[in-house]
Amino acid sequence: MLSIYSPSGRERSACTYMKRFLSRSGFEKVLLDQVGNVLAEKGEGKPSILLCGHIDTVAGKLPVKLEGNRIFGRGAVDAKGPLAAMALAAKEYSGIGKIILCAAVGEEADSRGAVQLSSLPRMADAAIFGEPTGLRAVAYAHRGSISIKVEIISGGGHSASPWGYKNAVEEAFLLVDKIRNTLCHGMDKFSNPSIAITRIRGGGTENRIPERASMLLDVRFPNEWNARDMYDKIEEIVKEASQGYRYSISMLGATEPYVADKDSIVVRCLREAVHETLGTRLILVRKTGTGDMGIIARKWNIPVVTYGPCDPRLSHTSGEFVEIEEFRKAVRIYRLACEKIASSLG
Repeated sequence: MLSIYSPSGRERSACTYMKRFLSRSGFEKVLLDQVGNVLAEKGEGKPSILLCGHIDTVAGKLPVKLEGNRIFGRGAVDAKGPLAAMALAAKEYSGIGKIILCAAVGEEADSRGAVQLSSLPRMADAAIFGEPTGLRAVAYAHRGSISIKVEIISGGGHSASPWGYKNAVEEAFLLVDKIRNTLCHGMDKFSNPSIAITRIRGGGTENRIPERASMLLDVRFPNEWNARDMYDKIEEIVKEASQGYRYSISMLGATEPYVADKDSIVVRCLREAVHETLGTRLILVRKTGTGDMGIIARKWNIPVVTYGPCDPRLSHTSGEFVEIEEFRKAVRIYRLACEKIASSLG
């Protein structure tokens, strides 16, 4: 899986590989849906448990290599490692009911895979989403996100007298500071919005003050906000701050925040599986990032969590790796948790 480069929007080859692997591994009803998700079933009857991981990654190729007990490559952490562990756990599943495995596309972009899945009639009674949390932690909540594009247009001028002109690039940075100072307070990272510049363009001509700047902002926010209210507030801040230059602002995409029941049947069964495998207690955490679990949970009204091997701090970095022994333990934990959930619901 790691050897097949599959950034969001270019997942077809990886999905074709996954479909072929699952078809040869005893799964039934293996198919590619209309947006490219790979769906497969193991077992039959009730209850049904969804194991969903995403097969797309962020852009940027990395060499795939084995060093000691670590496998490196783009997506090893986020989230081909968890997805592969889910696939092997489902392959080994021997409980009642059935497992529905989904290798979803587009999670790192517009979540089109999860959105498509959620548009179908409810097909599962509980779900686990595969994202890196580390084996000892499970995420029951995630923040929302919006992607915003801001453009600033000023008059430009000669760089020999910068005090006389508005510098569009500098104004862009000042604008982000203004948004942060207005919205981002307190020490609790989950409970406060955060703003990250993910791309900025501007300038390029010698001896001339930049007259145009364009930037993409990744905004994360807790469940006290929704995407529309957060965008409206940022637009209000931009409007008030824009003195001496023109601007445009638009929202490119959004995911709402989500908080699940901390004592759901999925949490309880995963806690037992972790204790049996690791001999330790499960820690409940809130993801400062965003995920797909809220999309499915809201539409299908089922208990969900996010759980998976690997250090989440390595997500999207050049040093992504999965430890082989951790991966093997994740396979066992996923399988045990599913068997316990099915037994409790059956």
